[in-house]
This record gives sequence, structure tokens and C-alpha cells, in this order.
Amino acid sequence: MFVLYKRPILYLEKVPTMPTIEVKLCLACGKAVKGRIDKKFCDDSCRNNHNNQLKAEQTNYVRNVMNALRRNRLILQHVLGDKMIRKATLDRLLGMGFQLKYHTHFYDNKKGRHYYYCFDYGYLPIDDEVIWIVKKKTDTN
Repeated sequence: MFVLYKRPILYLEKVPTMPTIEVKLCLACGKAVKGRIDKKFCDDSCRNNHNNQLKAEQTNYVRNVMNALRRNRLILQHVLGDKMIRKATLDRLLGMGFQLKYHTHFYDNKKGRHYYYCFDYGYLPIDDEVIWIVKKKTDTN
């Protein structure tokens, strides 16, 4: 005798799926970020590194200009020594690394001469070869 087995009928119920969790990665190092939904970095050092890299071009430019200004001031200070005014050749200054395009300010005296200053040290071009180096008088109150 044959017994027919009925196959059980399977009803596929729609099972709610788990929401997919989007894993955010740190913008600086690429590690998974845990915490607030709008968090972009895994820690403060990554945030600082990322922001420093964004500003690196501006920072490097300012650093290079400041280094050139400091170097110019040191050269003027070295050539002037302990005097208040001294004549020097432009070739000597340029040979020491002086850069004419960098100065902090200028001053026109009563005679109409145009002095260029690097902080408290200045120079007055006399002609293409000779310049006068001066030290600004400081007010002592």
C-alpha cells in the first residue's frame, strides 16, 4: 500500500530585516568612527592632523616669508655691528643671503629718502652698489 505523503506547505513570512548600519570612516586615518552620527574623526589628533594638512600651504608660505624677514634682520644686524649707521655694498648683503623683496615697512624721511626696514634695522639704497644700514632709535620710557 502506498502512502502518499503530502509535502508541507511552506509559507514564507516576510521577516523584518535589520537596518543596515553605515560605518563612517575617519577622514584622516580611515579607521571606523564610533559615536555621534555626524562625527567625522576618530579622535582629536586625527582632527588636528586633517585641519593642519588643509592649511599647510598657507602656513608654509607665511613661515617662509617670516624666515626670510628674520634672516634679513640678522644680516643687517651682523653688518651694522654695534654702530648706529654704516655703509655696505649690496653685493656683500646679497652674498650673505639678503633678499631685497622682503621688508616689514618703509619710512620716508624729511629729505624724501625712502628707507626700507626689517623690523628695527633699515637700509637706504644710495645707488646700485652702495647702501646705508641704520638701526631705528627705540623709545625708552
